[in-house]
Amino acid sequence: MLNQVFSHSAVLTRLRTGPLGFVLDDFVDGMRARGHALATMRQYVRDVDRLAAWMHRRRCTPGMLDEATVEGFLSSLRATPSD
Repeated sequence: MLNQVFSHSAVLTRLRTGPLGFVLDDFVDGMRARGHALATMRQYVRDVDRLAAWMHRRRCTPGMLDEATVEGFLSSLRATPSD
């Protein structure tokens, strides 16, 4: 469950209400079942959150995700300086 990875209620609400929020609990459960470390699960969920934010800015729904759309997201990451 997502609340085993993040505890702050505002973060959980943002994650769950985003365009990919409906998959996050199962995503985390799958990672836990495979033995991923907590830090790894947090990073992977943050990566999904970045994709969800990108989708939201472009009014992209999960049904619109295809290879070209994901490539657009990845290109935007390459064009954005790292923190």
